[in-house]
Amino acid sequence: MGHGIGGKGILARLGRANYELTPLVVITGTVMVLATSFSMFSILKKTDVALFKRSNPRPWERVNPAEPQKLLTLNQEYKVDPAIEKLKREVGSAK
Repeated sequence: MGHGIGGKGILARLGRANYELTPLVVITGTVMVLATSFSMFSILKKTDVALFKRSNPRPWERVNPAEPQKLLTLNQEYKVDPAIEKLKREVGSAK
């Protein structure tokens, strides 16, 4: 009856036998995909996330204050503070 290789897939058989589990499987799968997507977005796009500490020991120095760091920012302007930039140049941390 299709228990071996081939036949209908296990999800199709499970969905037909236990149809009340379908919303649970769909919602759990969607949450897993969204969590993985946001993790990859954070790793690849955020400047304050460091995977390897040796290659970038101070990631907070590369953060651009004129660029928003949040996923969603409403009605907020980012301005560079000249006093802080001057201090960074004096100390030698600005590039």
